[in-house]
Amino acid sequence: PLKMKMSIIFGVIQMLFGIFLSAGNALYFRDYITFFHQFLPQVILLVSIFGYMVLLILVKWATFYENTHCAPSILTTFINMFLGLGKVEKVDPSAAGKDCN
Repeated sequence: PLKMKMSIIFGVIQMLFGIFLSAGNALYFRDYITFFHQFLPQVILLVSIFGYMVLLILVKWATFYENTHCAPSILTTFINMFLGLGKVEKVDPSAAGKDCN
């Protein structure tokens, strides 16, 4: 699991690097239409979706779970994010740390 999460993080960093290289190219050749209509939407989409996934991975690594089966699934979180259409599940803060059955 560690290798897969690290490969996601490195892949997102590599994609961001490529997108910023294309932005440098567009600015160097003074192609502002490409900069505003290609670079900016790409960065916004990549950071909002995959940057959020990287943030979830890092938070999950930094959080201690007594029962590891109680840790939230990143895949389930992403599926619910797209299929839930903005619904937020209520979480009882007093139930934190208790058995998650």
